[in-house]
Amino acid sequence: MYFEGSISLEEDKLRQKLFNMLLLSDEPAIEDLLIKLARVVALPYEGNFPYLFRARRLVEAEQPILKSFCTDEEWESLTKVLKSLIVARDESNIMEEHDSDPWLSIRQKFRMSQCPRDSKICYVRQSSFSLPFKG
Repeated sequence: MYFEGSISLEEDKLRQKLFNMLLLSDEPAIEDLLIKLARVVALPYEGNFPYLFRARRLVEAEQPILKSFCTDEEWESLTKVLKSLIVARDESNIMEEHDSDPWLSIRQKFRMSQCPRDSKICYVRQSSFSLPFKG
């Protein structure tokens, strides 16, 4: 959920702690963190509709990280469109929204924020997972 931007900054801090505790195999700390991350653990499973549930997680989140990379107007516009598509269970149009602005540019800003500040080059994946690949 971090990579789609649907968790909060606080949940991300807990996520990072969880990974460190997993590396240390600290089971009591892992259990404690999983309790604190109960909302994230309980997020709906995607099944055959990954874009629908990605959009749903995003609009239902109280303070998603992704929201901090756009204006309030952009966020309201995006979530308004997504909410109507979620109600209609319109996976294909949600996929189109995912691959176009403002959702695409907001995600790009989020990805670029993950690059080290002093890096001269930073590559981020912005293409859709649904694009066919010919090897």
